Parts: sequence; C-alpha cells; structure tokens
Amino acid sequence: MSQGPADRSALLHALSAFDRPTVGGFPGQSGALAPAESRHGPLEFPVPAAERRYDLHVVVDRAPSMDLWDDTVRDFLSVTRQAPFRSVRVHELDTSASDSPPPGEAGADGTGTATRRVLLLATDCLGHAWRDGRMTALLHEWSRTSAVAVVQLLPQRLWGRTGTPLVDVEWSNPNPGGPAGRLRHRPWSSPAGPAAVGGAVPVIALNLHSVRAWAELVTGADGAWHQGIGLLVDEKPSAPDGTPTRGTPPRTGAAGTTAAGDVARGTPQAGRDAARRFLRTAEPDSVRLAALLTVAPIVTVPLLRGMRHRLLPDTGDFSVAEAFLSGLLVPAPAHDTATAGRRAYSFRPGAGEVLMRELGRSDVTRALSVADEFLPPDAWTLRHGWAETDDDPRAATEPTRDDDTGPELRVTDERLPSRNNTFTGRDALLRDLRDTLATKGNDLCVLQGEGGVGKTQTALEYAHRHRDDYDFVWWVEAGDAAKARQSLEQLGTALGMTPDPGGAVPAEAVLDRLRNGRTRSGWLLVMNNAESPERLGPLLPRGRGHVIVTSRSISWTIRMPYLRVAPFRRPESKELLHRLVADLSDDDADALAEKAGDLPLVLVQFGCSLAGPGLDVEGHLAEFDGICAMLLRERPLPDYPLPVAASWQVTLDALRDGAQDAVDLLHLLCFLGAGPVPQDLLFAGVGREMPLGPGHVLRGAVELHQALYRLGDAGLATVDKDTRTIEVHRVLQLVVRHTFMEEYEHRRAGEAVLCLLAAAVPDDPTASDSRLPMTEISRRLNLVDALASERDDVGDLVVAAVRHHHTHGDPNLAATIAELAAQSWHTGPEPRRRQLEAMRRCLEQASPGP
Repeated sequence: MSQGPADRSALLHALSAFDRPTVGGFPGQSGALAPAESRHGPLEFPVPAAERRYDLHVVVDRAPSMDLWDDTVRDFLSVTRQAPFRSVRVHELDTSASDSPPPGEAGADGTGTATRRVLLLATDCLGHAWRDGRMTALLHEWSRTSAVAVVQLLPQRLWGRTGTPLVDVEWSNPNPGGPAGRLRHRPWSSPAGPAAVGGAVPVIALNLHSVRAWAELVTGADGAWHQGIGLLVDEKPSAPDGTPTRGTPPRTGAAGTTAAGDVARGTPQAGRDAARRFLRTAEPDSVRLAALLTVAPIVTVPLLRGMRHRLLPDTGDFSVAEAFLSGLLVPAPAHDTATAGRRAYSFRPGAGEVLMRELGRSDVTRALSVADEFLPPDAWTLRHGWAETDDDPRAATEPTRDDDTGPELRVTDERLPSRNNTFTGRDALLRDLRDTLATKGNDLCVLQGEGGVGKTQTALEYAHRHRDDYDFVWWVEAGDAAKARQSLEQLGTALGMTPDPGGAVPAEAVLDRLRNGRTRSGWLLVMNNAESPERLGPLLPRGRGHVIVTSRSISWTIRMPYLRVAPFRRPESKELLHRLVADLSDDDADALAEKAGDLPLVLVQFGCSLAGPGLDVEGHLAEFDGICAMLLRERPLPDYPLPVAASWQVTLDALRDGAQDAVDLLHLLCFLGAGPVPQDLLFAGVGREMPLGPGHVLRGAVELHQALYRLGDAGLATVDKDTRTIEVHRVLQLVVRHTFMEEYEHRRAGEAVLCLLAAAVPDDPTASDSRLPMTEISRRLNLVDALASERDDVGDLVVAAVRHHHTHGDPNLAATIAELAAQSWHTGPEPRRRQLEAMRRCLEQASPGP
C-alpha cells in the first residue's frame, strides 16, 4: 500500500504550486516561479524556505482501521517534508475514540490568524467520530482558519461506503491561500445556479491529478471553476440545491472501528448472512482474498497485504481495502500478544465458514503457506487450541506393527539417492507427510504437484531424515511400469529371494514378501515420478511399511491420501538463493523469487547461473524471460535426466499424439494471463464461432472437458474441482511461449483469447449480475491486441469494458480506454464509428458514484 518512487515524485510535482514567495507569485503573476529538475533529486524549488508563503499541518488519523495505510501515510509524510512549504508539522488524532478530537492539537488553534495555513487530514473516514458528527463539526471549525482538505486513503470506489456526506461539486477560490470556508462551490448539475458559500471542504485522493487540481485551487487567482468532490460540514449536512450525497450509512463497521467491535458479539447466523451479502456485492478479487484469509487463525495487516501480493499479484489495493472494509473482520485484542505486536483481527462468527467454501484444496494449501510465512508460531496455537506438546497431532508416532510372522526382511544393499545438501524449507510439508503416514490404517501418501515444485526433493529429504526409523529404504523410478517392475525385481535380489529360471525375482513375489515379511521398524518405498495409477497401481506394495508416491498426475488424488506440493513460500525461496549465491542481497533475492514465481527448480537454475560468470543480478532480472527459457531448455540439473524444458517437451509431444486439444488449450491459457482461470469463462466459447488453432478446442463442451482433464493429469496445469478453475504456472507459460510456440501460433492464440472474451460478455455488461464476469473479462483483456483487431465482436468487447468500468466505479479508466480507442479507430469503418459513438454516450452519462 506504499507509494512507489514514481508516485512520490508525481505528488511532489503536484505540490509545487505552493512554491510561492510571500510577495506575489500566484499563477499568472510575474512572481510565479517554476521548479527545476535537479541532478541530486527530482525537484529543486527556487523559493527559499524562509520566504515561502504556506505552512503545512498534516493531521494523521490513528484509528485502528488506519493500520492498513501505515506505509502510505509514511510515504506521504516523506513527500510533504520535501514539498515547498515554509514549515511542516504533523499531528495525530484518533477518530475511533469516544471523546472529541482536540482542535488545538490538530494545528488549527481557532485564532483566525492562519490565513496561509494549509491543513491536510489523512484518514479513511471510518472512525466513530465520523458517524456521530464530531469530525464534520471539527472540519467546519478548521475551515474557518485553514485551507483544509481531507486526504481520503481508501480507493475512490469505496468512498461512498464510509457513510460520509460526499457530493460532486465545482469549486472557485476568490481568495488564494485563504481558508476553505471561503471557497465557493456549486453542484455539477447546476452550473448556472447560485454559488454556495461555506459548508464543504475538498476531498482528494493521493494521485497526481487530484492533488495538483486541489493545489491549483488553493493557490489560484483566476476565478475559474474546478471540478472535484466535497465533504459537507454543515451542522445538518445536505447537498446544495438538494443534490443527493454519495455517502450512505455502512451496513457494518470496518475492521478496527467501534462498530466492528459491536458486531463481533453477533450470532453465527448474522455472520453467515453478512458473508453472503459480501459474496453478492464485492468484487471477485476481494471475495477471493477474504476467502484465502479464512485459513489463518487470526489476520494481521501484513498477512492481508502478503496474501494479496503472493496469491493475487495482478490485483491492486482495492481488493485489500474492500476486504478490510467488509465488516467481516473484527478486532481480536486478546490475541495481539500472539502476533508479535501487530493488531490482531478475526472473522465474525459464522462468516469464515461461508467464505471458506469458495476455496479449493490447492487454494487452501497455498494460503496456508503464505499464512505460515506472515504469522508467528504462537498464532497457530490459537487455531487448533494446542501447543507443541506430546498431544500435538503433528507429532504422532508410528503405529505398532504385528512383526511376529513371516520371513525376516533384510537388504544387502539399500537404494537411496544422495541427499541434496542445498535442500531448503518444506518443514510443514515434511511434518504433514509424517503425520499422514503415521495415521493408523494408512500406509501411503501421494505428493502431487506440477513440474518443478520439488516433489522428488521433498520425498528424498523425508527418506534421509527418517532413515533410522525404518529397516530399509528403497527408491523406485516409476516413470513407467516397466522401470518400476525392474526396480522391484532388483529389490527382490537385495532381499536375498530366489530368482526364477530366467534369473530374476518376479515383481509379484517381491510385493508378496513385502506384505508378509517380518520387520523391526518397517520399510519405506518411494515411487518417484509415477505415471497414472491405472498402470502403476498393481505394483504398489502394501502392508508392513510406508509408500510415498510423487506424481504430476491428478489421478492419484481421487482415491488416495495426498498432499499437494506448491511452490516455495517466499522466505524459502530467498533462503535457497542465498545458499546458492553467497553475496546476493535480500532485495535482489526477493526480486528474483518474484520473477520465478517461487518455483524451486527455476530458483536453482538462476542461482547456478548467477554463481558463474556473465550477467549480474540486474542483468538477469532485465532479461529474465529469455534467460529463463534458455536455462530450462539447455541446462540439465543433476537430479533431472533431461533439461526441464525438454521434459516438458516430452510431455507435450505425448499429448500431441492423442490429445491435441489439450495442447491447444495450454496455448490458449498461456495467453490468458496469470492466476486461476474460471472454467465458466472457457465454456463461454462452446457453440460459438472460433478461429482456427487453439480456438478449436473451445467449440465443443466434451472436447473442452477432456482437454481440461488431460492437462491436469499431465501435470501441466492445476485443475481445482472445488473452485472450478485451471491455472498454468507463470514460468511454464513463459517457456511455452518462448520455446514451444511459433510466431503464427502466438497470433492464433492471442486472437482466440480475444474471441473467447468477446463470447463471454454478458448481454448487459452494466447489470449488477454482470459485474463479476465482466471484472474477470476486463482483467484478462489485452487492450493493445483488442484495439488492433479487425473483428467486430472484439470491438464490442472493448465497448463493454468501457461500460463496465464506467458503471462500476472506475470512470477514469473507462475514459482512458475510450481515448485510446478513439486514437486507434478514428479512420476505421462503420462498425468502429458506431462503437466510438457508444463509448461517447456512455461517458456522457453521470458516473454512478462509489
């Protein structure tokens, strides 16, 4: 939630209007001076500090809900200290407190002498003082002596949900530098009507346009009218001329507010009802974020941000703010001590169970991994009600075995690959694997996941860690049934069994001996890289030992106990990179891990590449896509018989032999962007006209269904049956695009994606029930390709995106898309002129407001 360097520089430029000397210097006057670029920083302001006209007071709201904006406030204060003010003072108040905020401490002393005082209140307008009128009264008092503005930190689409009385107005300033109470304002709808005096203060967002417009309003002397948003501060707020305000009383309190504390005592049914309302009204990304948070025993702001950054990287701050504002999270002060000093929140009773139904198994696995990263160990005792004691179910012991019958099992030569000395992390997964195998009546566990996530290395580490817990360990390469059978025959020889006349011990005899043999501690067999259970199932040993199966195939998860192996948690990624590259900085390790999608195999490749001569970290990051494709295509790793890309190529070639539809679907998914893709979106193309190539698989429901299954079974995608989504890891997408596809296949896949999105557009993209599908469509739309397309349905797709953004609270983005379309289509045929006219009519309509 912090501002990047470019954002901070833009805000500083916006505030340069205040670089005025105490005599003259207003825009249009001879005293105005322009800031200059500096070799040592973004700006040099020509007016010396002692001669500047304006003093700035920044009031920071410290209500608990403001925890979400700590980084933003810190960056904003940093900008103000560099801005061209004579002095900058910072004050704090808590709008959640029951007593009235003290005006004097907030920088407006009520003397009426501060005619050149600028006062900015940084807030989210969620504290109790905003609802009982204390803050509007205080703003009214401040507006008599200071040029006041409210800096609203929430995304603008959420402003109306705070309950504050907002109105679209035009401002005019007859007294440059004077207090806000002397500003003239009028509603947009009545430009010819009488100008109202007093009763409102400007509300601005932290972006270049909003801050610059306000700064020019405060310092300007041209008498022009400026469009903006006002917060009404009359004793009984109402909009001028009866114009309705945007604010409506919130149904529930935001996290950290007094109202939120009240709802914490509600019934589970009330919590379930609130969660269902949230599912109906919130953005899809906000719903998904809230659902992912339910896996954690408690929620902190760092976890909220981390979950968004790790699992929803393509979303912005809106999803974080909407989830936090939902009223589903309530303060849990009794647990603050378990969160290393961070304020703790929990879901309302009943709300979590409704939200968690939105998650699939893979979602839960990944969310738990992120939560484990951002929550301290003490927090996890709150979820299960137990600590690390003998009663800890994660510390279960081996089940007892009946070892009194059958021949004794001893091997003359154990088969176990060497331990990986750079193995990193996976403690929770290894613990869960031990628990699964130790459960009474269960002697097998499948480690399932896509290629490169570390299934083999996890099984190998488990075998070495628990080597002394077994009589022997035997490693079986099970890529095909013939190799697995041969390895079992070799085990028979190591067990001293009598061979048949052909000189080999039959695999079936070995399986029987493993079932009936006498052991002290049991045995462990690892079936690595197993093919489908239909072919390998008959060769699985059962009985007096444990079996670990590693496989990409999802078929193993249907009837057998399994654990999904996900990419690394970020600390694990960084730890591995630091072990491979000793002088790597923490920031560089984080940047590389982000680029690699925390895929262990890619991290190892880049670590080895960085440890050698050639490009440095900056070069690897700048050329990541090309280097990644090259490394995975050409450089084999010690534990892989082929380079990784080559192994993927083998899988793709096998699919091409009998499942070309699956290959076409993979190409399509590689151009649909990152993150899980709803299957409903893919099925929207069924029965529609689709282009040749990848689009062919979308024409029939049966063909698409089979292709989804084949991709998941080949380990090239994660198919989640619970959430009905499919996801291809970003690194595999990169390799497929760079290595396995020709240029003409790129064009075909991009065209098929546009046709699919166009087919999925609802009849009315502005309807309330169209908001969720249109959000998904808009997020995956490649605007450059869409504007270059000559298809009429793709042009209608762009119009639908504009209408969606304009209707559902992002009119600035709608206007930007329309402007780009006008530039691209100004000489287009009749359909394009019709579509431009439709966009123009849409933008002329009043924005519906947050």
